[in-house]
Amino acid sequence: MLIKKLIFVAVTFFLMIFCFEVFSFISLAVLKKSVNPAGLLQKERTRIVSSKPLNPRDILVPSWMRRDVLHPYIGFVLGPPTPQDDLGFQNSISLLQKKSPDKYIVLITGGSVANHLHRYGSKALEAELRKISSIKDRKIIFLRAAIGGFKQPQQLMTLNYLLQLGAEFDLVINLDGFNEVALGKSENIPTNVFLLYPRRWFTRIAQIKLPKLKILMMTAKLLVKTRFDLAKISSLPLIRSSSVCNLIWAAGDHFLQDMTGKTEKAIRGYRPNYFDLTYEITGPSVKFSNNTAIFDYMAQSWARSSLLMAQIASANNIRYFHFLQPNQYFADSKVLTPHERKIAYSDNHLYREGVVMGYPLLKEKGEQWLKSENFYDLTMLFSKESGDIYVDMCCHYNLRGYEILGREMGRIIRNNEAAA
Repeated sequence: MLIKKLIFVAVTFFLMIFCFEVFSFISLAVLKKSVNPAGLLQKERTRIVSSKPLNPRDILVPSWMRRDVLHPYIGFVLGPPTPQDDLGFQNSISLLQKKSPDKYIVLITGGSVANHLHRYGSKALEAELRKISSIKDRKIIFLRAAIGGFKQPQQLMTLNYLLQLGAEFDLVINLDGFNEVALGKSENIPTNVFLLYPRRWFTRIAQIKLPKLKILMMTAKLLVKTRFDLAKISSLPLIRSSSVCNLIWAAGDHFLQDMTGKTEKAIRGYRPNYFDLTYEITGPSVKFSNNTAIFDYMAQSWARSSLLMAQIASANNIRYFHFLQPNQYFADSKVLTPHERKIAYSDNHLYREGVVMGYPLLKEKGEQWLKSENFYDLTMLFSKESGDIYVDMCCHYNLRGYEILGREMGRIIRNNEAAA
């Protein structure tokens, strides 16, 4: 009698499993519109397991900023690409060079345009420097302390930092201006951050200092990890062959995916209230009556920072030259080609206002404060160029543009040295 009951229970159990399997298979076949739904689901699991896990920081931080790491003295640097430059500036040799009679050490500072000048325009610059009799037979070493998004006083702080570490330079070239007027008002002020703090300071520091945002990011990380783990477990041979397990996994994965999407949306749309903001995020509270006051404040900071760089360089027996970079949004600075009009100019661009309102103030402050400190206004450098120069809506040039820029900067330095 007992054996019959056990057989009955076993048969009923396996019959129920069979029914569940059939029901699950039919449901998945209809849902996936396939006669092999298990194969499709396994492909999805394989994709989940093999794909790079989402870093919640990547939700908050744009792709172009993900290599940046916080720095206690200069705001941020890049993760070191080589052991030769562990200071975060992407040089193939150490920044901490020492002067010698056979070397001429040139440091280029600024933002992304200065960074690209080092990469694409240094040969043209070197060709002009070679014409200086005291340099022509020496090895010219170009170093960069220029990172995309740098704006004063980051260049000033960087020079101080490198000198404090023992670096020595013969020449410091500072190429800037655009970031100073374009980034502060468009990126810092909307998030209640001090105008002169590094760009996107809210994005960089809020993920550390705001509890609600930290919880959201931890939740996103947990959801992603759970989804990864479930996909891995459900890929085991016995489990992936079961239609019931596949149906349960599909439902669970859909839920996790939906929750992850909602959490990501909450992170992107997060706006702290006034009481959430701490001093580490906002910095000093400086109020401005209008846009003109904002740009005047930035222009004064820019000029004062350059003046201090010149004084520090002089005190360390370093030649210092400061150049205001050209930009397409500065009126009459270049007749744009039809191609440039299409890819490199917009009346509604976020940064256009900064150039239109800020560049005249930079030129004015440069003339007033920096003329005796080797300041040169290059805003009209491309005014006679009929071909393409600009390559994006922001501020960058093509190879020809950087060669023209490097050659002109070298010519100015050469003429200045000859007159000295």
